[in-house]
Parts: sequence; structure tokens; C-alpha cells
Amino acid sequence: MKKFTALLAAMMALLMLFTACAKTPAEPVNTIEGAPMDLLGGLVTDAKIEIMCENAELSADNVEWLLGLSADDYTANVANGAISMAMMSAQAHMVALLECKDFETAKAVKEKLHTQFDIRRWVCVIPEMCYVIDSGKYVFFVASGVEYGEALLNGFKALAQDNVGERLDVEGATGGMDDGIMDDMAE
Repeated sequence: MKKFTALLAAMMALLMLFTACAKTPAEPVNTIEGAPMDLLGGLVTDAKIEIMCENAELSADNVEWLLGLSADDYTANVANGAISMAMMSAQAHMVALLECKDFETAKAVKEKLHTQFDIRRWVCVIPEMCYVIDSGKYVFFVASGVEYGEALLNGFKALAQDNVGERLDVEGATGGMDDGIMDDMAE
């Protein structure tokens, strides 16, 4: 009887091991709810941004100039979006929150912003940090100084209850002007 009980226990343990290993990955969860303009306003306020900013709704008419995303991509993939940007072009500061139509389109929009945003869109300045991150069907884009960029990232993670995807840094954010960038701009 002891052998039978031991064999039964071993079989149950093995069955539990295979069952645990065979689980499929969890479906993406949307932990953020609300209108991008309202959510973005809260993130900017909580980050204590001291730059004079203008807040606006994103649309197919302005998204290409602002973020580098085509009007067609915006219309096909984004349900709603908002942006907060420095009122003076001498300050490299821009924050955007886009609510995409679903999880898959959020991943696609995130990748497009990562590769298509023009880091040199400002005259004579470049943001110290520039990144894009997602949570569920929301995509969060930041181009700013390190202090504000980190505060905004922490705020977004808190809003998303730490349910965020990989942060993609946009190439070219350098921490300020360096000799190499000045040489490139002089050409």
C-alpha cells in the first residue's frame, strides 16, 4: 500500500509539473482607462513640469508633423490621442498619450513612433531622453529632459499598475548638445 501511495503521489506531482509548464501566456490586460487628454494632464501635473506647455488633441491633420506617424496610420490604429508640448521651440519637451484600437495596433504604433520620430525636430536643441512605452492599448511617448522624462515614466508605470511593455529609446537623445551633434548641424 505504501508503494501504491508513493507511486500515486509521484504521478500527481509529475502531472502538476507538466500542467504548470503547458500554460499559455496570459492575455494582455488593459489596466488604464480614460480619455488620453485627461490622463496626460494628470501625468504632466504629477511630474511637476515647470515648462510652459500647450496641450492639444492629436488628429490625422497634426500627428505627422508632431510625432512622425502618418495620417493613415493614425486613422487606422488610434482611437484618441493627446499631446503636451513646450510653447517655445527652444525647449525640447513633448509628451503624448495615444489610445489605440487594440493591443496589436498599440504594439505597431509604438514601433512606428520609435523608428519614425524626428529627434531633431527642434531648432538648436535635442531632448536628453526620448522613449516610447506601452501598456495594454495605450502608447506613451516622451521627449524631454532626464528629470521630467524619469518622472513621467514613473507616473505612467504607476497609472498602468506596472503593467508596461518594453521601453524603446529613440536613437539620438544625447543628454544635450555635444560636439558631434554641433558638427552634424553645421553641415
